[in-house]
Amino acid sequence: MKLKKLSKDKTGLIENFLSLSVLQGVNMILPFITLPYLVRVLEVDNFGLVNFSVAIIGYFNILVSFGFELSATKKISLNRDDTEKMSEIFSAVTCVKTVLLLVSFTVLSFLIFYIDSLYEYAILYYVTFGIVLGNVLFPTWFFQGVEKMKYITIITVIIRVLFTIFIFTLVKDKNDFIVVPMLNSIGAIVGGIVSLYIIRKTYGIKFYFPKYEVIKGQVRESYYYFI
Repeated sequence: MKLKKLSKDKTGLIENFLSLSVLQGVNMILPFITLPYLVRVLEVDNFGLVNFSVAIIGYFNILVSFGFELSATKKISLNRDDTEKMSEIFSAVTCVKTVLLLVSFTVLSFLIFYIDSLYEYAILYYVTFGIVLGNVLFPTWFFQGVEKMKYITIITVIIRVLFTIFIFTLVKDKNDFIVVPMLNSIGAIVGGIVSLYIIRKTYGIKFYFPKYEVIKGQVRESYYYFI
């Protein structure tokens, strides 16, 4: 029995290692393919504008993540054999991240309407904000907790490959700069929806509104990681 468990753990470890290796490789290679093309087609000003919007939205991404990649991953890992408990953790974390999403959207809107340089390209920032929504929908921490990195890898690789193809297909001149964050946001949201389907279908996880004490406990535990 112990030998069988050790063999299973070893297989899982190798699978996760290979999944992360493939993911890392794709994340390194594909940008090298699209970067020269985007710089040439969008030109320096628009390319810089796109990256600036990603940088701004990145701060909201950090807020919405709130350290759950560490705290929630640990919680899921300790309760991976308890579907009811995992559903509770999943629901509580999703509720917190949704509230933080709304707070982030409100703050972004405030900044856009009160800072002229942001207001000029308001559509760009709102479109890029879709990445934050994708963050809420795609529970990377859950798959890390159950040690099934293959799902993250499969979804991410497919989306990044499609993103690369669409970049060369749809971005034809500098006025198409809005297409880049649009593709990023759509990819993040679609990836999130697919991941939620896998979680429901494979692990039987159900979303519900947990008790306030449960949500408060998740916030308190993750707060220190966030800081």
